[in-house]
Amino acid sequence: MIRHRRACALALCGWLALGGPSIAASAEDPDACAGIPSDRERLACYDRTHERPVRPRASILESLWPSVEDEDRERLTLMGHNANYLLPLRVTDSPNERPTSPTQGAANAGDLAPAETKFQISIKTPVRRRLLDGRLELWLAYTQQSHWQVFLDSGPFRETNYEPEAMALIRLDRKLPGLDLRYVNIGLVHQSNGRGSAISRSWNRVYAQFGFERGDDFALLVRPWIRLPELERIDSNPDIQSYVGRIEITALKRWQAVAVALTLRSNLSLSGTRGAAQMDIYFPLYRQLKGYVQVFTGHGESLIDYNHRQTAIGAGVALVEWL
Repeated sequence: MIRHRRACALALCGWLALGGPSIAASAEDPDACAGIPSDRERLACYDRTHERPVRPRASILESLWPSVEDEDRERLTLMGHNANYLLPLRVTDSPNERPTSPTQGAANAGDLAPAETKFQISIKTPVRRRLLDGRLELWLAYTQQSHWQVFLDSGPFRETNYEPEAMALIRLDRKLPGLDLRYVNIGLVHQSNGRGSAISRSWNRVYAQFGFERGDDFALLVRPWIRLPELERIDSNPDIQSYVGRIEITALKRWQAVAVALTLRSNLSLSGTRGAAQMDIYFPLYRQLKGYVQVFTGHGESLIDYNHRQTAIGAGVALVEWL
C-alpha cells in the first residue's frame, strides 16, 4: 500500500514536470484557433483573425477581488481566497519530531518521514457590497491547510491549521509614484490547530493589507498585523511573533501563461531577525488548473512548526484565478 502511494505521488509529479504552455496558433489562420485549449486564448485568436480588438484580461488585483455586477449582489458567491493547491509530494530537510512550546514543554511527534503530502483549501464570500458609494465591502473567508504523512504505514495527518477571518475591503484607486494603491483590507483572523497541551497552537490578529499594482501583470501586497491577547489562561505560543513575524509582503508577477509569487515575512527585530520566504511558481495544465511548485524556507510553515526552521519543496497542482 505504501509503495502504491509513493508510486502515485511520484507519477503525478513527473506528469506535472512535463506540463507546457498552450498550443499557439497563427493569427492569420482561423482553423488553427480551434485547436487552442484555453478559452481565453482561443477567443483572442478569433478576435485577431477577424481584426477585432483583443479583450484585455483583468489585472491581478481585479482577479483577486472582483467587483460585482448589480444583478449578482443578492447571490451567494464563493471564490478562492488564499492559494488552493495539492502537493502530492513535499520534501523537507528537517522534520519537526519534537515540537516545543515555551510554556508547555516538548512533545514527541514520533519518527516522521521527510516526504509528505500537503494541501490547502481557501475560499471567501462577500457579505455586503456597494457600501459607502461602492467603496466598502464586507467579506468572510476560511482557509485550511493540512500536512499528511501519507508515506508512513499509518498515514497520519501531522498537522492541520484552521483559519477563519472577517474583512472590510475599502477600494481606493489612488495613483502613487510607480504604483497604484487599489485597496486597503482591514481584517480579523483566528488561526489554530485544534489540539491540546504541548502541541496546541493558536493566535488572533488584526491586520491591514495594502494592495498595490503596476500595470495589469504586477501586484504588491503589504500586510502588517498586531496580535491580540489570548483568552486562554495559558498561551502555548507566546513568542509566535518573534518567529512567524509581524509583517508579510507578497509580490505577484504573471506573464502570458506563467506566474510567480514571492512572499517574505519578518519579525521586524534588530536583535534577532526571523521570518520566512516562500516562492510559488505556476505553469499551464488545463484552464484554471495549473502546475505548481512551492519552495519554503524559514519558520512557521505551519503552526506546529512556528518556532522550527526548515527548508521544503513540493510539486503538485493549484487552482489559480489571477493567471
